[in-house]
Amino acid sequence: MNRKPILLLLGGFQGSGKTTTVELIRKNIDLLIISPDEIRYQLFAKKMPFGEKFVNTVEETRNKLLKEAIKTKRDIVIDQRVTPPRILAAKEIIKNSDYQLKIVFLKTPEEVLINRVTNRAEIQGKYKGTVDELKACLQEDRKLDLSLYDFVIDSNKHSPSEVAKKIIEEVWTKAI
Repeated sequence: MNRKPILLLLGGFQGSGKTTTVELIRKNIDLLIISPDEIRYQLFAKKMPFGEKFVNTVEETRNKLLKEAIKTKRDIVIDQRVTPPRILAAKEIIKNSDYQLKIVFLKTPEEVLINRVTNRAEIQGKYKGTVDELKACLQEDRKLDLSLYDFVIDSNKHSPSEVAKKIIEEVWTKAI
């Protein structure tokens, strides 16, 4: 690799296509994927009730996995809604490494998100999410600051493969 490794924070709401996009990118780029959805799924499988401890466990586990992953010097993607505290945590974890931080947001209209989450199939090992959780996140992020992101793409106007291709072009092709 002739460039610094990349840590991509791929943000967007439930139903925006983050997981699908990551899987398509993975077909072209050798990546480690950290999926808080998979962490949530495992916690629910262990019957941990949703609450503050649950949320903190997801965050702590994600950060621990990231600390381990940066030791590999491989490209990493975290597939999760991006918030300012999560950006700060990622920056803190990679600050003494060679990693480049890239932050991408998959923008999708609210009605499309609700439709996708409502009609999403249950997949073993994957956390499906609920419309109520989506609506709570949407309410929480009404004034989402898109300036936090290096690149914003409308996942409703492009096919999943086009979204993945655009991200590869913006993040990996232009990487130093």
